[in-house]
Amino acid sequence: MDESQEVECQHLKERLHYELEILMAYQSKNKMQAEAQRNRERKELEDRVSIRRALLEQKVLCSSSCGLNLERDRFNTLSTSPLVFCRVLKPRQF
Repeated sequence: MDESQEVECQHLKERLHYELEILMAYQSKNKMQAEAQRNRERKELEDRVSIRRALLEQKVLCSSSCGLNLERDRFNTLSTSPLVFCRVLKPRQF
């Protein structure tokens, strides 16, 4: 190879190296952005799941406590006034 070809070859190697560095930087930036996006989406989904779980737990607790309250109210009604169900009132005679 003559001197001009060697200079051109060296120049092309340097350009290739520069473009490779730019490509690697671009890929690295894209990778970090994609990771950040996945992390944001994961966090959002975890928050949504957490809220749903809390609402379901609250609903279960409420339904079970409401059921217990109904049973307790029925029991209290029956135990405090048993004559209400047993006593028959006779109509008054005028």
